[in-house]
Order: sequence, then structure tokens, then C-alpha cells
Amino acid sequence: MKKWPIIVSGLYIYLELLIVTSTVWLSKLLRLLPQAVDDFMNDHSLEILGTLLIAPIVLLFITAIFYVVKGIKGSNTMATSDAVSLMKTMLIMRLIQIPGYIILFFLAALFLLTIFTIGFSIILIILDVISICITGMIAAPVYLTLRKNGLINRLQSTLYSIFSFFFVLDVITAIVCYRKVKKNSKNNN
Repeated sequence: MKKWPIIVSGLYIYLELLIVTSTVWLSKLLRLLPQAVDDFMNDHSLEILGTLLIAPIVLLFITAIFYVVKGIKGSNTMATSDAVSLMKTMLIMRLIQIPGYIILFFLAALFLLTIFTIGFSIILIILDVISICITGMIAAPVYLTLRKNGLINRLQSTLYSIFSFFFVLDVITAIVCYRKVKKNSKNNN
């Protein structure tokens, strides 16, 4: 299995942050531009924002679906050290996501303070849910691979896959699984 979908899905939260913050700053910058540009942006700002938000989500979602299908259909057996390395990559990505989720939570809470920005809070919540769904979809084949390599059992694979779709539990599960996989890989050698 390739590691790049895990890395991309892990960094997706920061892409969300970049899009949201750049949209806010872009709207402030565009107020300084000539009237023609301002009129264009006022007429098309929702389409531009929608494209900026939806295009990466769709691309990442399609990638996640292909990764899941390939992970389930494939044999998924690999060297134990490669399986441990795959799990370690997923754990690192889960840990890297924590500051992004904290920042998004802070922004959503900040936007809830006024009635005019509640829409931004709703968008941020939706983006958070989409992000955890995508990273959960990416995690399922990893746990399946670990099971097929004999590093975790069927029950653990199923529970870890389910828990990877919930905030906080995904990180705890990744930590517990990595420790178990590392221990079991030493016992197998």
C-alpha cells in the first residue's frame, strides 16, 4: 500500500485552513481593487468560494474511495516492517492534524460570536466532518493490512476502523494500535 494517500488526507485539514483564511483575506484585499474587479467578485464570489472548497474535497474523496477499494481487493500482505511503517505514517498524520482541528474549532467558536458569521461556523463544522470521514476511510485499509499481516486480530481491525471515524478516538486508536503493532512485530521476529 502506498503512503501518499495517508499523508494527503492528514494534511487536508491544513488545506481547509488555508482556503478559509485566504478567502477572508482575499475578500479584504479585493475591497482595495478597482470597481470592475469588485463587481466581478461580488457577482461570482460564491461560485469561486464553492469551487475552492468543493474541488479539493471531491478529489480527496475520490482518492480515498480508490484507496479503500484497492486496499480491500488487494492481498495487502507486505513485510512486517513495511506494515509497521505504514501504521507509523498514519499515527504521525493523526498527531499532525491535532493543531489544525484546534485552530478550526477556535475559528468556528469565534465565528459563532456574531450572528453574521454563523454561516462560516457551519461551513467549518461540515469541513471538519468531511475531513474525519476521509481520514477514517483511509485508515480502514491500513487496519485491514495489519490484520492480514497477523499484527492485529479481526475484532481489533474492525473496532479500530470504526473508531477512526470519531474525533479524539481516532488519535487514541492510532496510538494504541501502533504500540500493539510494534510489540507484535517484535514478537514475530
